[in-house]
Amino acid sequence: MRQWLERWFGVSDIEELAPALEEWLESPLGSSLMRAEQEMLDTALSYLFGYHLMQLSPDRRAKLYGDSKINHCFGLHPLATDGKVYTAMSEFEHLPVADESIDVVLLHHILEFSKDPHRLLREASRVTTPHGYMVVIGFNPYSILGVYRQLARVFIRDPKVKSHAIRISRVTDWLRLLDFTPLKLQRGFFRLPVNNRFFLRHTEWFDKLGSPIMTPIGGFYMIIARKQIAPITPIKQNWSLGRAVPGFSVGKSASRFPESARVTAKK
Repeated sequence: MRQWLERWFGVSDIEELAPALEEWLESPLGSSLMRAEQEMLDTALSYLFGYHLMQLSPDRRAKLYGDSKINHCFGLHPLATDGKVYTAMSEFEHLPVADESIDVVLLHHILEFSKDPHRLLREASRVTTPHGYMVVIGFNPYSILGVYRQLARVFIRDPKVKSHAIRISRVTDWLRLLDFTPLKLQRGFFRLPVNNRFFLRHTEWFDKLGSPIMTPIGGFYMIIARKQIAPITPIKQNWSLGRAVPGFSVGKSASRFPESARVTAKK
């Protein structure tokens, strides 16, 4: 029974997920969602600085760091790519990156499609430098798009809809446990999840209206968090002597004979 539930509701392997998700992102609905995410992400990356930026995403073609001011930007993916965006093959849960070496870690729809999202987040935290940033983008389960995806997960055996419904509050709790402080939370894409180009183009005003009014039901969310680790100040050992113990000398050794006795003996 457990194996049947895992096959039906569990997250698909990356070999099945990546092609299906990339095909959906080329559809009118998927491309509209990507444009909204990219616009929000470009604004965020404009004020995030450092030496290295790493991108993790199930989409092998998404180059989300195009407007970043960081010189060295790269991505890692378990499947072979053309090398333009993802420079090496690696499992998301086992990154071949040194500890505390990446200034900005970008997680794009990777937690909900991971078999162990908490472990993946810990691995991403391991490679983030102290006071570095982590940017998490995911589907908002409390949105029209999120409800649509969960209903499709029940009735359709499609890799692109078999994902975890991770609440935003849970992601922020995980980040705090890993010594990250959430700095900013944004939501976007307030249009109905109708896969029709004409309808989506003529309902773009929903996004402008939804930003101040319907913020909690945005189709996706973006969390920017900073790794806060207090520096460790070594405590110098105090080697000063304490109070003298009766019967023991702590200064200049005293003579066994008094001074008057020594002078008399010399004469």
